[in-house]
Amino acid sequence: MSDLEYFEYISAPRVVFGSGSIDQVGRVATKLKMSRPLLMIDGFFAGAGLVEKIKASIEAEGLALAGEMSDIPQDSGIEVVRRGYEQAKNCGADSIIALGGGSVIDTAKGARIMMSEDGELPEGLNVLKGEAPPLIAIPTTAGTGSEATSAAVIKDRARNLKISFSDPAIMPNAAILDPELTMSMPSSVTAGTGMDALTHAIESLHSTNSQPISEGAALQAARMIFRSLPAAVANGADAAARGEMLLASFCAGTAFSNTLVGIVHAAAHACGAECGVPHGTACGLLLAYGMEFNIEKSESAYAAAAAAMGVAAPGMNQREAAVAAVRAVRGLTKKIGLPQSLKDAGVPENALPALVEKALMDGTMFTNPIQPDEEMMAAFFRKAWNGEEPLAGEGKEEASAATVAPPSPASDTAAKTDELSHVPQPAITLEGMYKVADKFARKLFLNPKVTDQLQKSGIVVRFIYFNENWGDEEAVLTVDCSADPIAIHLGKNDIEPVVSMRMHTETARLFWLQKVNIMSAISKGEIAVMGKVNEAMRLLPVIRPGFSLFKEMGEKKSQ
Repeated sequence: MSDLEYFEYISAPRVVFGSGSIDQVGRVATKLKMSRPLLMIDGFFAGAGLVEKIKASIEAEGLALAGEMSDIPQDSGIEVVRRGYEQAKNCGADSIIALGGGSVIDTAKGARIMMSEDGELPEGLNVLKGEAPPLIAIPTTAGTGSEATSAAVIKDRARNLKISFSDPAIMPNAAILDPELTMSMPSSVTAGTGMDALTHAIESLHSTNSQPISEGAALQAARMIFRSLPAAVANGADAAARGEMLLASFCAGTAFSNTLVGIVHAAAHACGAECGVPHGTACGLLLAYGMEFNIEKSESAYAAAAAAMGVAAPGMNQREAAVAAVRAVRGLTKKIGLPQSLKDAGVPENALPALVEKALMDGTMFTNPIQPDEEMMAAFFRKAWNGEEPLAGEGKEEASAATVAPPSPASDTAAKTDELSHVPQPAITLEGMYKVADKFARKLFLNPKVTDQLQKSGIVVRFIYFNENWGDEEAVLTVDCSADPIAIHLGKNDIEPVVSMRMHTETARLFWLQKVNIMSAISKGEIAVMGKVNEAMRLLPVIRPGFSLFKEMGEKKSQ
C-alpha cells in the first residue's frame, strides 16, 4: 500500500444480493424516487423475458417504464451513448435501469452524464456540474465491476481509443446482484470476466493511490476469485461459485474505483482498441506480466495477495511470496483456458508498435507504480506476445536473497527533495510566477532529449495557476507541441488546448518536488483536469526530467 498522507474513499452503492433478487428492482426504484426509468438492457436478456419481469416489478410499485433500449453492442461507443441519451430525452425518462454486462452499464453511465449535462459528454476528471439522475445497475457478468465504480470506459471510434470518464456522480445508486443472471455466461466469458475482476483487485493493491479501505476490498476479491473462478468456469450452474464471483467483482470494483489501476489495464485497453482482443482476455493474459514489471515496487502488495489467494507457503519471505503470487496468477489463466500469449490471442506482430503508443497514453497509467518509457513498454509487449513465462529466471535461492528490494530512484529523489519541500516559500507574485513557469517550461519542453517525442504527440496543453494573493487573476501557460519548434505562450490566448490543468501555485511546486500524489490532489479538488485526459499521458516524457530539473533550480536558488 502507498504511504498516502491523504485519501478519499467513495462508498459503494446500495447492494441487494441473492438469487431472484431482480424481483426487488421495483422496490429499489421506489426508494430512489424513480418514476419513469428508461430500461437499458442487453438484447439477449430482453429476448429471455427479463423486460416483462422488470416491468411487472416496477408497475407493482406504481411506477412505469418510460422506454426500452436493447440494441447495445458489446463494445459500445460514444455514438451509442448519444443514442441512449436521445431516447431518454424523447420518452421523458427521469432515471435509468441498466441490466447487462459492463458495456450496457457503462453506456447507461454515459447517457446519465449527458442527462446531467444537458446533452454534453465532457471528458475529464470531476468535471460534472449538473445533478445525475438515479441509476440502478444489474450486472449479468462477474468481472467489470461497473455496478460499483465511478468511471465508465467507452470507445471513441473516430480516434480508435477507449475513453475513460470518471466522476463520483456517475456511480450507480444501487446494484442488484442476482447470481441467476450470470448462469447463462459461456465458460470462455466467465473466464475472461473473472480475470478482469482479479486484475482490478491486484492493480488496486499496487496502485500508487492504494489505501487501507481499498486494500481490504481488493484482498477479499482476490481470495474469492481464486476460490471460485475455476468452479464457475467448469460448471456454470454452480450457484455458490456464481454468487461468490459476483460479490468478488463488486469488491474489486469498489476497490479500483477508489485507487485506479495501471499498466495491465493500459495495455489491455490498447489490445482491445487496436486488435479487438476482449478486455477480460487481455487483462488475464497480461496480469502476470504487469506484476512482473512492477514487482520491485510492489513486493509487499503481492505478498499480501499471495496470502489471500492461498499460495504463500509457510516459511516464505516477502519476495518469495510475491513471486508465488505472480506464478499463481499465470497458473490460474492456464487452468481456466485463457490464451497464454498475445500471438495466440490474435494480435499480429506488426501491431506491437501501435500497442506501445496507445498504452503509454492511456490514462490508467497514471497510478502505475513504475512509469514505463517507450523501450520498456515495447519489451513488455514483446514478452507477452511471445508468451514467455514471467519471472522464469527467478529461483528460490535468488528470491531468498532479495527479501528487501533496493531503494528505487524515485524514492531516493523523494528523500533528497524532502528538505526542499519544508523550506518556507515567500509569496510569489503573478509576474514572478510567469517568470518561473516560462523558464521551467523552456528548459523542460525544449530539452532535445524529449522534443521529438513531444512533437510527435502534437499535444497542446494549458497550465493555469492561481494564488490567493492575485485576486481573480491567474497565470496561464500554454505549450503547443504541434508547432515546430515547440511554442510556449504566456497569458490568455485563443489556442484550443487538448487538455488543461488548473492548480494552486503551491500544489504545482510540491508536485514537482514529488511531495504530492496527483490522484489524491485530484480527489481533493486541488488539481482540475479538463479535456482529453488520456491525451495527457503524452506528457510523460517530460515528467521524469522535470523532477530533477525543478530540484536543480530550487537548489541553485537556495545557494
